[in-house]
Amino acid sequence: MAHLAKFKRNACGQMLSHYSRDKENFGNDLINLELTKKNYNLAPERNISDMEFLKQRISEVHCLKRKDVNVLCDWAITVPKDLPKEYHEEFFQESYNFLEAKYGKENVVSAYVHNDETTPHLHFAFIPIVQDKNKGHLKVSAKECITRADLKRFHPDLQQHLESKLKVPVNVLNEATKEGNKAIIELKRESAIERLDKANLQASKIVLQAKEQAQSIKDSLKALEAEFEALNAYIDEASRQSDISMMYPDYAKVETKGLLKKQKFVIVPADKWEAKHISANQIASLKQAREKLTSIDQDIERLKMQLDDERYNNLS
Repeated sequence: MAHLAKFKRNACGQMLSHYSRDKENFGNDLINLELTKKNYNLAPERNISDMEFLKQRISEVHCLKRKDVNVLCDWAITVPKDLPKEYHEEFFQESYNFLEAKYGKENVVSAYVHNDETTPHLHFAFIPIVQDKNKGHLKVSAKECITRADLKRFHPDLQQHLESKLKVPVNVLNEATKEGNKAIIELKRESAIERLDKANLQASKIVLQAKEQAQSIKDSLKALEAEFEALNAYIDEASRQSDISMMYPDYAKVETKGLLKKQKFVIVPADKWEAKHISANQIASLKQAREKLTSIDQDIERLKMQLDDERYNNLS
């Protein structure tokens, strides 16, 4: 397919740099720098830069000094997806030949084939120069150089030329062409929207997976918290039952024994002792367990916060 773009003077430098890749940062994340070396220029070789040639050629013809004058045009010719790779080089060469014959070799600024982006394509950059019908001199006029009638005939004429040269079907006329001519920036915008949709779908899957994991962890936490509360209650009750005070229960008897050194002994029935008392060592062990469980509970809260943060990050 083919797409036309027009540029005013203030945009020419940036566009020519994009075509030639003469800057380190090309401003396009679709460019594969490892493949940039496979790009090539079909335009005539000159001893001056593309920008210098543009200025020189414009100075040779009549051109209005207004800022809104389009002094540079670019046909972006994309190789059809169903065209075998062995025909790509010939496809671009014949596309260039067709365009050079149409707009004049003397007006071609550059014709770079880009193999370092998503789909190989040709940028045929030229100055839209026509002959003034009244005065007879050459002038810059994109409006007269590329009319609506020209745009309507462009794709059928290009396809006919390519198929006559390559001797194979070349599907320049496709659904995108039938919708009308689009600027290359519009195509890149559509490509960006497609990539954004894919990213949103992937993000949704990640969020769903995170929610499922979070729910599984929450279910485990509920059981752990219930066990924690039960152990806490047990420790508190054990401590209460094990408090030793000066007030003895009615079933406890105090007896004094010893011949030389009298000592008091508290006698408690075995069943009462076993039922209501626990040793000091056991109390200490249970309190240590409570401290560990408290630490676990704090870890649980931190984990909850981390899950909330992760869920927020996935959504944003």
